[in-house]
Amino acid sequence: MMKKILVTEDLVLYYRTSRGPVRAVDHVNLWVEDGSSLAVVGESGCGKSSMAYAILRILPRNVHSYSGKIIFDGVNLMDLTDEEMRSKIRWRKISMVFQGAMNTLNPVIKVGDQIIEPLLIHAGYKKEEALREAREAVKNVGLPEYVLDRYPHELSGGMKQRAVIAMALLMKPRLVILDEPTSALDVLTQANIMNLLKDLKERERLSYIFITHDLALASELADYVAVMYAGKIAEIGSAETIYKNPRHPYTQKLIGSVPTLRSEKVLEFIPGAPPDLVNPPEGCRFHLRCPFAKDICKRREPPLIKVDNDHVACWLYGGE
Repeated sequence: MMKKILVTEDLVLYYRTSRGPVRAVDHVNLWVEDGSSLAVVGESGCGKSSMAYAILRILPRNVHSYSGKIIFDGVNLMDLTDEEMRSKIRWRKISMVFQGAMNTLNPVIKVGDQIIEPLLIHAGYKKEEALREAREAVKNVGLPEYVLDRYPHELSGGMKQRAVIAMALLMKPRLVILDEPTSALDVLTQANIMNLLKDLKERERLSYIFITHDLALASELADYVAVMYAGKIAEIGSAETIYKNPRHPYTQKLIGSVPTLRSEKVLEFIPGAPPDLVNPPEGCRFHLRCPFAKDICKRREPPLIKVDNDHVACWLYGGE
């Protein structure tokens, strides 16, 4: 069994609003094994990106509640000071590719100056040294050196995405969080970026948390899959099990909504809408949309139940 490089225990992140706290990340337990990829999938608004921000401790001002444990390589990141988190963890050991490279890059600063920023801030490099490292970093992701002297508007969408990936890998972190790394890209560019990520994973022995709502895309990179629904983990297990034998009714509906090329099937859909995270329903948060809901589903929230080598939060599999 591989070593777990990251484990979250009862991770909570609520946002303060005028209507009450939004339970974006609600007692989430998951793990990432060293050298593996964990895909986190689910509908928009289910808490995927908030979970990433919670792990990196990149928090907005309207935080209502933030608690739990984030164990990275044996160290609880929640015990570190803000300065220790900034100087020892972010970008050195855990980095992130934020959603939408077009919005990530500052349009009035050259790409090279943005790529070297982590080395200047976190490692104390001089600019000339940092630029040497940046040249190697852009070559590592298949970009020519001249992009360092270009402004973001002079690059294509795929080149911007590669530049952002180069920035995330500059300090050779062990874990990279990828938040929708191919959003707003055409299908061919998406395929190129995914091939690059797979190549980098093998070459650099990286661990990934790959956040996406695209189940087909997740299958390209994932060793394990965590399915999120309404701020909670519905199911987590090996990619092979999740795709071939999904157990949670929500996961079954998600898989059923994806068309296939090599076989015919009747596409499914999920009735209703996701719950309001300010006032979520009692019991299982999926029970209002679930075709198999029982009485206990309406009253009690299911724990993550181990089924074979995977875990599912559903009363259909016992747990009482």
